[in-house]
Amino acid sequence: MEIEEIINEHQKWLASNGEAGKRADFAGMDLSEQDFTGVNFTKAWMPEVNLQDSILQNAILDEANLREADLSYAVADNCSAIGADFSNAQLNSLSIANANLEKAKFSFAYASEVNFDGCILTASICENADFSFSSFSRAILDRANMRSANFWEAQMSDSSLISTDLSAAEIEGAFLNNCDAFQTKFNEAILDGSTFDEAKLNEADFTDASVEDCSFFDASIENCIGLRLEQE
Repeated sequence: MEIEEIINEHQKWLASNGEAGKRADFAGMDLSEQDFTGVNFTKAWMPEVNLQDSILQNAILDEANLREADLSYAVADNCSAIGADFSNAQLNSLSIANANLEKAKFSFAYASEVNFDGCILTASICENADFSFSSFSRAILDRANMRSANFWEAQMSDSSLISTDLSAAEIEGAFLNNCDAFQTKFNEAILDGSTFDEAKLNEADFTDASVEDCSFFDASIENCIGLRLEQE
């Protein structure tokens, strides 16, 4: 079945609540360098699909299964992927700015140098994901599970991290200036060399975290747990 025909059948399946058409199954298919601007892939079956260099701007991927998919160098700005599963996916150099990724799953995903600027990642599951060198400026990551994730030199300034779980995460050399990390869990995280200038860290938990060479200039640290800053 041709790609266009699979998409058309999927639209019928969605519109009829499964009474007509057929749910899209792209498992393992090569969809690289394709233009899927605005296409509705809600609940599509797409594990191990190759979407390298594809265009997914304004596409709808809500609850789609993209486990172990390859979206390297794709452009998916302004898409909706609420509840989508990107576990173990290859997302390196993906641009997905201003997307709605609420409750999406990124566990063990390879997401280095990804543009997440302005994204909604509320309640997302990102355990053990690699977000090194990625940008989350102005992103909303409230209540996300990011335990043991890698944020090496990530840009997280102006982001919202309220009640986010970053315990045991590697956040070395990252930028969290002016972020809101109220009640965020940084316990056992490695934060060496990161900057928290003007950040809101009230009631955040830094128990057993490593904060060597961190900058907390003008940060709000009222009722922080486990954070001991040297006073000049």
